[in-house]
Amino acid sequence: MWLVRDSIFIGLLQASPLILAAMGFTLIYYLNGFINFAYGESITFGAYFATLFSVTFGLGFYVSILPAAVLAGLLSVGTYMYFYRPALLRGVRPSEMIILSVGLSFMLRYGLILFVGAENEFMSEPPIAYFNFLGVGATNLQIIALLLVLVFAFNLYWIIYHTNFGEIIRGLANNEELAMASGINPHKVSVRVWFIAGVMGGLSGIFSGVFSLVNPLMGLLTRRIAPTSGTIMLEDEDGGAHKLNGLKSFEVARLGLVKTNQRITGFDSLKIRDSLRLAATSHELETIRGVIEDDPITDEIEAEIDLYLDQFSFADPDGYALSGGEKKLLDILRCLIVKPRLLLMDEPTAGLPDDVTQAVMELVTAKVKEGEMKVVIVEHDLDLIWSFCEYVHFLAEGEMLFQGTPSQVKKNRLVAEKYMGV
Repeated sequence: MWLVRDSIFIGLLQASPLILAAMGFTLIYYLNGFINFAYGESITFGAYFATLFSVTFGLGFYVSILPAAVLAGLLSVGTYMYFYRPALLRGVRPSEMIILSVGLSFMLRYGLILFVGAENEFMSEPPIAYFNFLGVGATNLQIIALLLVLVFAFNLYWIIYHTNFGEIIRGLANNEELAMASGINPHKVSVRVWFIAGVMGGLSGIFSGVFSLVNPLMGLLTRRIAPTSGTIMLEDEDGGAHKLNGLKSFEVARLGLVKTNQRITGFDSLKIRDSLRLAATSHELETIRGVIEDDPITDEIEAEIDLYLDQFSFADPDGYALSGGEKKLLDILRCLIVKPRLLLMDEPTAGLPDDVTQAVMELVTAKVKEGEMKVVIVEHDLDLIWSFCEYVHFLAEGEMLFQGTPSQVKKNRLVAEKYMGV
């Protein structure tokens, strides 16, 4: 059961947008026989089109999905008709098509930056609902993206292997000259395929970017994204304050401000213990002295690592984190071993089983009560908020709806009726 839950269900939830893009990318390669690096721009433009419709035109997220995906499909067709098709008609080889696609990718990417600017755009985020499946938390948006993957996968399989159009695609992919001699127009078929692939890329960008309202706001604090105005201050232990504007992310981390990651990330080349050791390593080892000296990992740090690995179960504590749940847990433990003064937790329950979530939050709560750190959580799981948070800021559509203790927030009529279904 854990294999279905951790490796399959959580993996599909986290990677659904990428799976959509991968299917579109593969469809183009299957038909035309070259790697299209510019396909990534269909993903980018899909997110920007959705932002245009949902924010600039005020249509909302769900209404924006269809027009944004269609425009991404039309963009894909345009790249085929005006760039790739002329090259294919001249007999350009697949290796040269790759070079062309790289150049087109840069042109589209930096043309977009030239037109809309380099500032980060925030997509309008719809109301979030939280569901539980096999002890794993999932949001309504993750489930929608997963359903889109299943729908597209089933329909593509059906089209390619059970329809006349699929036979035409397979014939062109296998022997284009013979297919043309049979009366098949490769241009018309390619236009349809590139449109479908572009729509899938656009949907991938839409669902990859829908949570960008949360990540950039927290990224402002950790200096992953520069603020456009205002001042960010972090209070120090002596009652003074550090100005974070202008600091790099590693400088902010050294001041004691650390953030867990919403999306699963980690050091794929490092084992679990090595990842935790790296988090505990002093920045003094970045000098030449660190190259020639032995690793000064102390017995105290090793004991702390052993304590965490005894408290939380990994399939192979001396090996690599394999499942999405293990990588998520390792990310949290890595932040804790840094011993931050302020820890930002971005959806810490996403991808974790209920029992692990409970254990993690109890550990974090204990550290807060002992005065080791303070914690700010961004989370859609209201049960977790009511159980562990002392003060709640309830945000909706980018604005503060209400704030207070958990009991005060739950008693607020607007919050209860609109977002809790009471």
